[in-house]
Amino acid sequence: MSKKSAAGPPQAASKRHAPEGASRELPAGLEWFVAVGLALVMLLRPVWDGSVYEYSNLWFLYGISILFAVWSVAFLMSGGSLRFVRHLALFGAFLAVAGLLGFGTIHADQTGRALQLWLSYLMLFLLTSNALRSRATVAVVFGAFVVATFGEVVFSWVHHQYILPYIRRQIMEHPTLLMSYFGAAALTPELASRLNANRAFGSFLFANALAAYHVLGIPYFIGELVNSYGHYRRLPRERAVEPGTASPYS
Repeated sequence: MSKKSAAGPPQAASKRHAPEGASRELPAGLEWFVAVGLALVMLLRPVWDGSVYEYSNLWFLYGISILFAVWSVAFLMSGGSLRFVRHLALFGAFLAVAGLLGFGTIHADQTGRALQLWLSYLMLFLLTSNALRSRATVAVVFGAFVVATFGEVVFSWVHHQYILPYIRRQIMEHPTLLMSYFGAAALTPELASRLNANRAFGSFLFANALAAYHVLGIPYFIGELVNSYGHYRRLPRERAVEPGTASPYS
């Protein structure tokens, strides 16, 4: 009796304190598969802007759907539990209401494409909040975002300083380029305004879209700035700890 009673509580306690989720049961390489796939989406999406090349949205939608399908099958087979259920429920409720209201749309084609994009956003949110469980995989996705943002900053500067002036000179010297690249026999007011505007748009169609993309990097920049400041502020205290003892700030 004493052995059974002594062996019982630790097992029950281990079950109570077992971490929730399915990361311990999913295949080891699945998390990295999702992280690398999301990183590729982060890197390629600004280059192939969906506003310029509308078919690109479908390819990104297919890629996100494949990542979601592979992870979902493994997750369901593992019998794990989702994280951020309330947030996912709110997002899903919004998408459901938007789908119901879409039956009264006038432009069914545009509404259908918009709903497909919002569905891909829901899949992205679910993947980033549940499939990425380690600091390394999260760092891969954020690293891709930093690289893509920095690349757009460099390209927008080159676009403003060199590419736009070059395009203006070429159109003035060779008016036939208007028909080849813009499908217009003469310079329209819209094209003239776009080419003469002193605003770079990089790989995006509109300058405001480029600015909005750069704005996305501001919260991450502020967060990393605060995190780095706190790390370097704790660094002298960590060095002051005696050798052989654990630092309370690590």
